[in-house]
Amino acid sequence: MSETNLFILGLAALTLIYRALNGTGKFVRVKPVLFIFIFVYLFYGLACERILG
Repeated sequence: MSETNLFILGLAALTLIYRALNGTGKFVRVKPVLFIFIFVYLFYGLACERILG
């Protein structure tokens, strides 16, 4: 399994988690943390892809 596939799967998982938390409406305070986590994940994924690629 390549790094790109892993990256896409991780992003899909994060999207599903975000939608699940957003759907309940109880996790309003968690939203900024999720956005930061997704941003860091994207940055880390792109950095790894550049280093390894």
